[in-house]
Amino acid sequence: MTLIEEHPEHEQALEQLLNSLQHTVDHAVRTVCQEQYEHRPHESIITGRLIQQIEAEVRHAQLELGGLQLEVLARDFPQVAERKVGADLYVSVARLDTDAPKTKGMLVQVKWDHALARSDEWRRLRNQSKRMLRRSEESETWILTPNGVRVVDARKTANEHRPNNLFEEATTPGQIIADGLRCERGDMKIGRDPYEEPSQSDR
Repeated sequence: MTLIEEHPEHEQALEQLLNSLQHTVDHAVRTVCQEQYEHRPHESIITGRLIQQIEAEVRHAQLELGGLQLEVLARDFPQVAERKVGADLYVSVARLDTDAPKTKGMLVQVKWDHALARSDEWRRLRNQSKRMLRRSEESETWILTPNGVRVVDARKTANEHRPNNLFEEATTPGQIIADGLRCERGDMKIGRDPYEEPSQSDR
């Protein structure tokens, strides 16, 4: 999905837009972590809160510029699908202003940081990561900390044992979403159908 390269006249403004989007998403997930860390609800509950907060913040962001119309969506997986795919969360980025809209997807497993110290939980994450990677290389683990979310490539969390350098090169949800719109992340093979309602799209 090419954005900046097709619109060099908007390069600076578009980069400012994407930086603002990155900040907006990271602020949204940090708010959820800070509010929920003490109680640390189940993954399904915290995933729902992350989706709610991301979409509430993004809804108020301006994602149009010089005719470009961009979209960011986050959706959870039903329990049956989560067991099959290994992901809690599906993130879609799209450009919708062309005759042939372009969409890309990313798969996400969500974990609390404290849980990964347990060998049984790491084994569970390892298996989930392997299932995600079978579907798409654009798969990540979002690790929730008291101060926000660290995004780790699923290839690391698919390891037999937890790597000592787990957080080396970790990034943030805002960064991977903005990079998806920059053409640096995301998988077009799992992009949602832009002609369907988001809730109906096959993930």
